Amino acid sequence: HGAEAPGASQNQDLQLIVRLNRPDAVYESLEPVTVELKLLNSSGEPMIVSSNALKDSHHLVVVVQRKGDPARVFRPFANYCLQSKRVVLEAGASLYEPLFLSADANGWLIDEPGQYSIRVACVEPESHQVAMSNALIVRVLPPRNYEEARLAQDYFTDEVARILRFNGSQFFENANDVLRQLTEQFPESQAAAPARIALAMPETFDYKVLTMKEVTALRLQPAAKLDGHFKTRKATLKEASALLSPALGLNLKGAAQQQNQLNKTLNTVGHIGAEKVANAYANALEQAGDKPQAAAVLNSLSQAFDERKVLKSVVDKMRQAANEMKK
Repeated sequence: HGAEAPGASQNQDLQLIVRLNRPDAVYESLEPVTVELKLLNSSGEPMIVSSNALKDSHHLVVVVQRKGDPARVFRPFANYCLQSKRVVLEAGASLYEPLFLSADANGWLIDEPGQYSIRVACVEPESHQVAMSNALIVRVLPPRNYEEARLAQDYFTDEVARILRFNGSQFFENANDVLRQLTEQFPESQAAAPARIALAMPETFDYKVLTMKEVTALRLQPAAKLDGHFKTRKATLKEASALLSPALGLNLKGAAQQQNQLNKTLNTVGHIGAEKVANAYANALEQAGDKPQAAAVLNSLSQAFDERKVLKSVVDKMRQAANEMKK
């Protein structure tokens, strides 16, 4: 099935766990699947491991299989060259990392209704020992109605997958339109929150875009000959806030409604992904001078994390950052 590692011995001291930050493993038809990888030191004593063991795709083998179909090996959109750092992983401590699994460089892996099995192996770079994960089973529901099935034809594309994986793009305009349509047609769906985040994040910072004349020749040409130039786009926090506030459970009427919306986002995006989004959004608000709202973003998420029994160190760090922003 592609999850075996010939010539490598399985490491009994490191336990690899593939899990979800949600009460069940049932997904809506358009809802992207992001899993959390946890590498646990179960040896009873400190161990030396690579700090990038779960970040570097060269160390991971991921297999996704829909019931009744051949297994497929996950090929990430991007491979990062990371400096290898050896760190001490205390007994009972873990490394964590999210992994967007719905699609990869070869297309969508999880798009059709049905049952999917996910299994991961982490190859320790020095000893070449393997930590093999549990088999995580997720189920994808069929579209709820004709409108959702019709939107799926435009949604399951390479461009939409890349936008969701990298939290936004200003280049794929048609794919952004598809995500906007999703948030408008199905605002209460589980897929709406990651779509809002992907549309909002590019609006939280300034960036440059290379523009040039349309290329008609088949041969490569210097950008200068095509009137190439960089155009700076400023952050538009007003637009970002209109999208992120609902996703993060902010500015909604009633504490129960706020908590419900934030939990829906956390169920789909995951704890680590939501933390990264909240930190980036809060930093953008702070730089724009809106420190009270920046602190509110972090306090709201830290409260939700506390209720979900997230690591106390993570919650404390977030609350400390919120208190610093209030000064």
